[in-house]
Amino acid sequence: MTRYFTSGQLMRGLPILASSLVLAACAINPADAQSSTPARTAQVREACATTMGLSPADSDYQMCVQSLLQTMSSMDQPTLAARDRTVCLRQGLQPDTRKFDDCVGNAGQVASN
Repeated sequence: MTRYFTSGQLMRGLPILASSLVLAACAINPADAQSSTPARTAQVREACATTMGLSPADSDYQMCVQSLLQTMSSMDQPTLAARDRTVCLRQGLQPDTRKFDDCVGNAGQVASN
């Protein structure tokens, strides 16, 4: 199914994109992203309410919050992966080995606990 957007719908999406970029610039340290979910959620809710002018009673508000949280999370992934690799390198493990790959996979799980 193909969906076409009107220019009005596209224009309404631009502020969400702009807000996500502003939030990304002001984001909490990505290495701490997993432990700062409540603070990050508060930032996003504030941006959707204040910057976007959306009411928490509107469905657009919830979509804004979900979209910005998802965007911020995806922006953190490269930083978190680099952190995990660094942890394993400091343990003396060599890249492109099974032990290194296992370490990187487990580092992300350990950091989120």
